[in-house]
Formats: sequence, structure tokens, C-alpha cells
Amino acid sequence: MATTNTQAVPLRTKRGISAGSIFSAIGRWIVRNRIYLIAFAIPAALTYLAYAIFGLYPFGEESVLCLDLNGQYVYYFEALRDAFWGDGSIFYNWSRNLSGEFMGIIGYYLASPFTLIVMLLPEKFMLSSLLIMQLCKVGAAGVTFNYFLQKRRNVQPYPSLLFSTMYSMMAYMVIQLIDPMWLDGLVFLPLIMLGIEYLVDDGRRLNYIIPLALMCVANFYIGYMICIFVALYFFFYLLAGSDKKRKGYDYFTAIVRVAYSSVIALACAAFMLLPVYNALKLGKFEFTDPDYSFRFQSFPLSQKLLENAQDSPLLVLLCDLLDMFPQLLPAQYDSVNVQGKPEIYCGLLTLVLLPLFYMNKKINWKKKLGYTALIVVMVMCMLITPVDMMWHGGQVPNWLPFRYSFLLSFIFLTMAATAFANKDGIQKKHLLGSTGVMVVIIAIVAGLKFDQMAKGAVWISAALMGIYLILLYFMIGGKLTEGKRGVSIALTTMMLVMVGGEATYNAVDSMKDIDDEVAYSTRASYQNYVQNGRAAADMLEEKDDGFYRAEKTFFRCVNDNAAFGLKGISHSSSVMNTRVINFIETMGYCM
Repeated sequence: MATTNTQAVPLRTKRGISAGSIFSAIGRWIVRNRIYLIAFAIPAALTYLAYAIFGLYPFGEESVLCLDLNGQYVYYFEALRDAFWGDGSIFYNWSRNLSGEFMGIIGYYLASPFTLIVMLLPEKFMLSSLLIMQLCKVGAAGVTFNYFLQKRRNVQPYPSLLFSTMYSMMAYMVIQLIDPMWLDGLVFLPLIMLGIEYLVDDGRRLNYIIPLALMCVANFYIGYMICIFVALYFFFYLLAGSDKKRKGYDYFTAIVRVAYSSVIALACAAFMLLPVYNALKLGKFEFTDPDYSFRFQSFPLSQKLLENAQDSPLLVLLCDLLDMFPQLLPAQYDSVNVQGKPEIYCGLLTLVLLPLFYMNKKINWKKKLGYTALIVVMVMCMLITPVDMMWHGGQVPNWLPFRYSFLLSFIFLTMAATAFANKDGIQKKHLLGSTGVMVVIIAIVAGLKFDQMAKGAVWISAALMGIYLILLYFMIGGKLTEGKRGVSIALTTMMLVMVGGEATYNAVDSMKDIDDEVAYSTRASYQNYVQNGRAAADMLEEKDDGFYRAEKTFFRCVNDNAAFGLKGISHSSSVMNTRVINFIETMGYCM
């Protein structure tokens, strides 16, 4: 009888994905992206530490509410959250003036993707939600800049944390926590610049179109400023920043490519840009009567020196340039009022590395010339008043001047990171040149600062710069680090600790100075007020849900009604309806 050999075949059964495989995949993803996670965690944690030292609840009585965040945005967040959960509409709001469109307010103040954090968390945790949103924006800016440096400036993963921390905790970021709608600019800017460089070098367009469209949706105002910078940065990179060799026709192709890609990005954002534009036409465009006559900014130094002298434009310009030097150092907060100076501090390590960028033999002269031209253009835009007005939409900003100053910090940090990534092109003798520049800067700032506390901060800055120069001395070549990865990591870690400590010191000082100038609100002053006001509005709605107008005999802000859900009259926002406001005044109510 014939026999056949049979081989056992294992049965295949359908199985779901096991929990172990999910955790394993998550673990691999965390390990693969650990630098980006750290780039997020460091500035977010340090910003929260600064808040804690300052006295934010539960470490004190303060809340995150200050200036516009206290007087405007928090109420709009309350109204949008109600609409998000079905108690209202994203298109129309009954709590503003005599009611009106809501999309303009959303586009002007609330369209950031980070707003979803506030929408999803419980209403009673509004202040905590705003804090989490702020910290997420700070951390996300660290991630995007870190990504940009690794992909386009060849900065090694671990050292890249130095620059992402300085970027996400620059003076602009810390001070504008009181205006969180503008912080999306710092998150998307590195991705947009990355997209420009890809577009110029190899024609990739989506890397540029998507982040630019998202930026214009998130906040059209900062998006408008970034669009101006896009034009400047595009020509800089095309003519001087790119290493790729190209012929005459290639320049034309790149210009056409960036032009239609920009149009596509704006078209993708049109669903938000058009409602905002229509809302601004109701009165914001005529809010001021701008003076476009040529003149330079009048900073305190130029005012003081020119009191008894004939006005000389060149002398004013020189004084204004000198008056900007203190803004390069930490703990030199100026003001958020109209007389304030640009917020350009972005780390002392950046300041130390900038001279080394120019001395670095591995960086070609075209890039040095191009970056210099970019800096000169940005500084002159800040100092020439009518040009500065155009950056702000054709008007003098009402408080919070130089709202595009983060762009100059981006340039400084990119140059510093480029110098660090090519540190084998730096010789130890170059550190003497950097030391000389730092001595000059400290001497200028110390001479301008008459307040003893401010002078103390200047000497702290001098000590920190000295430490950075010493650490750089050991990191640049030599037997100490050659082939010794552990020593290199140790020196970078020491530098990272110093950078983090300096950033936290600046953040705490800025928060205290802001509190002195415009005051943070306590948590209880908002939390209890809104809860009681909502309860009263709900009781009124239960008694009469008809069509009527109501106002209060108690007051915190003209935007209280938006938080209460009350069909009131009072309201304040940048997307105002002038005709309605004038009618309310004619009826005898406060406008």
C-alpha cells in the first residue's frame, strides 16, 4: 500500500493587534523621535517653571490672564467653546454689541489649531486650558525650529536642543504669552522657511504651501507679516543662501514657482481670510488716520539726547540703533506700550556665536553677505516709522509694537546654529574676536542703563557670555573632545543647562515686569466671577428665553456678556462694527 508523507501545516487564525504590539510600536516611535519630544518638553517645562516662580496658581494667586488675554481673548474662548458644544453658533453671536458675525472674531483671535485644546477641556478649567495651550505653543515652536535646523543646517540632534530652546523662549515668545494668537507665527515660521528652501533647491511645493496656508488660517495678521518675510527670505535664499548652482532660467522658474504656490496657499486659507477681511471693513481699516511722512522711530535715548539739539535724522538713527542693544540681553524688558522697543532677545549663546559666524571659514562669503543684508533690511524696517506701519497693516499699532520682531530673532538664531554646526571652521583665536564684540556690547548697554537692578542683570549677562565662551573653547577642536563622544555630550549638556537657566531667568523677570506695568489678574477674580455670572444668565434665560437685550449692574470687562452667554450690548474687539457702535452711543450708552 502506497503511503504519502504529510507535513503538518500550522493553522492561520485571524487575530487582532495585540496591546503588546501597540506599545512596542509606540516605544519605537518615541525612541525614533526622542529629540523632538525633548525639544517640546524642555521649553514647555521651563516656561511652566517660570510661571511657578512668578506665582501662578497653584503656586500663588496669579492667572495667565493679562492685558488683551484678560480683557478680550478669554471671553471669546468662552463664547467659542459654547458654540463648539452646541450652545451657540460659530457664524453669529448674540452677545456682541447688538449682535453680529462671529467668524471675523474667530479668524482674528481664535482660529489657531491649538484652540482645540481649550474647546475639549471642561469649561470650569478655562484658565488651566489656556495655560496648557500656551505651553503647547511654546513646545511646538521648539519642535519645528529643531526640525528645521536638523534638516537644513546640519545641526546634530543633541546640540540642536540648545537652539530650539532659545528659539521657543525668546523674548517675543515670553512677552506675547499675553497675546497667544500671535505665537502660531513662531510655530509655523520654521516650516515655511523650510518649504521655501525645498522649493528653491528641488522644486518641492507642498512643504511650502501647507504650512503657509495653515499660518494664514491660524492668524491672518501674523500670516500677513510672514508673507512679507517670505518674499525677503526667498530672494535672500535664491541669491545667497542656497548652495545649488543655477543658470539664469532657473531663477525665473523659482520666482514663478513661489508665486503660484503662494497664491494656492492663500486660496486654501480663503475660507478664513475672507470673513476676517469683511469684518475688518466694518470699521477697523478706518480706526486711525496714519501719518506716512518719513521719520525714524523715537526711542528714549534719541528723545533724551535730542531734547536741546537740532533734529538730525542720522543722529536719531544712530541713537535708535544704540537703544536696541539692551534688547539683545536677558532681563531687559522695556514696555508693551506704544513706546516699547523691539523684542529681539534670543539667548546669549546666539550673541556669542554671531561674530563666529562671520569668522567661520566653512561658511562662504555669499551667505555672510546675504544674512547681513537680511538683518539690515529687518532693522531698518523697524526704525523707519512708515515702513514699520506697513508691517502692521498700514497703522501704528495700538500697544504691543514691533509685532514682527520674532523674524529678526529667527535670523539671528539660524546664523548662530549655522556657525555651531560648522564649528570645525572656527579657530580658537576667533573666540578672542567674539570676546571683543561682547565687551563692546556690554560696555554700551552698561552705559545706557542707569538703574542699578538693570545694571546687575547686565553683569549677569557678561558672566554668562564668559561661561559660553569657555565652553566653546573646549568644544572647538583640540584633544579634549577629539574622538571622545562622552566629553562632547558633557560639554553640550553643561551648555544646555546654562541656556535653560538663562531662559528661565529672563522669563521670570519679564513676567514680573509685565505684572508691574499692566498687571496679571488673579485666578479667583475671573473664576468666581464667570461662574456666578453664568449662573445668573442661566436663571434669566429660564425665566425668559425670548428676544431681548440685557445688561448687568456689576462689571469686570466690556466683554463679560460673551462669557455669560448674555444677549447684551457691551463689547470690544478689533473687528468692530463702527455703525452699530455709533448707534449705541447715540442711544446714550457708553461706547
